Amino acid sequence: MLKNMLLRKEGNITLFVVLIIFISIALTPAVLADGEKIILVDGKGQGGFESGGSFLGNGWIVENGGETNRWEVGTADPPNPFGLRSAYISTDGGSTWGFDTTSASIVHFYRNILIPQDAKEVFLVFYYKGGIYDFFNRLQVYVVPPNTPIVAGTLLLFEPVYVPLPFPTLWLSAEKFIEVTPGTEFRLVFSWINETGSQQPPIAIDRIEVSCTRRNPLKENFGWQNPIPQGNHLNGIVAINPTTAITTGDRGTIGKTTDTGQNWNFNFAVNGIYGSIVSPIKIEDGRVFVIGQPDYFLKSSDGGSTFILQSQIGTGDVTIKSISNQLGTGNFVAAGGDEKTGGNGKIYRSTDDGVTWSNIHTINNTV
Repeated sequence: MLKNMLLRKEGNITLFVVLIIFISIALTPAVLADGEKIILVDGKGQGGFESGGSFLGNGWIVENGGETNRWEVGTADPPNPFGLRSAYISTDGGSTWGFDTTSASIVHFYRNILIPQDAKEVFLVFYYKGGIYDFFNRLQVYVVPPNTPIVAGTLLLFEPVYVPLPFPTLWLSAEKFIEVTPGTEFRLVFSWINETGSQQPPIAIDRIEVSCTRRNPLKENFGWQNPIPQGNHLNGIVAINPTTAITTGDRGTIGKTTDTGQNWNFNFAVNGIYGSIVSPIKIEDGRVFVIGQPDYFLKSSDGGSTFILQSQIGTGDVTIKSISNQLGTGNFVAAGGDEKTGGNGKIYRSTDDGVTWSNIHTINNTV
């Protein structure tokens, strides 16, 4: 009798444990799932200038005033991989992509965007190409209060949230988290500034997307527990000096230690890269270079504390796996391939510190 009672008791405990495990598994996806993504400006529609042949037809307001170099919406920037139209600087109503380098201009286009009350994160993505960016010739992107006056010929007295790097011939993506208050409105402004003596080509912009994620109340009470100090896969490490090292990993992870590995400071989605960061290389003068997959070349001039996007090695058709440097020079070699499609591997070389790259060899196999 006692034996039978014990068996039944154990059976009940087992059933209880099984039920708890089952309930936990059933609830876990709902608790841990990210919030719903909400598109505020559609990069394939109005953000891609595909809803009409003008800024107004795409929900934007343009301020060109009497400036010679003006924002236009048109089809004069072939090849455009995103659709029919883009926004660019022109002097002839959009018939051609170019500007008068002897005429200084400041022109803007903008729109107001309302953030939902339950928004958690707001994210801006856009594509751009063209522009020899320096003090005299640049694109600046602003997030400002919704009633801010926007006037052609006048600079905005705000800190820009994004200023692209110089890539005259490539379409590159810009990605930026926007710090705004849920339930409020902000004004997103794209400004082109050129002084006299600037160089061709001007800027072209396409696929502007603004999105947010909704808060997930079930997730907000959760915090990272294990593993410590972070949970992304790490795939490379380089020693800067006897006490300092840099490590790289998935989801744009870069970590740095300055006390022989006892403590680490990690950053994620570095420079807007959500793929893997691989192949860290240290140069003797304290510079550090890494690859942000698929093929972005990042540079640090402060021993790995901060990084900037130096260049794009290819055109996004291969994933760069590794880089190497000829000691004491600005010569780099990068190799990559595309396992997903079985495409050929490619080897690239740079002789100017990774500012420009050339495809020096194609391999009839993946790298």
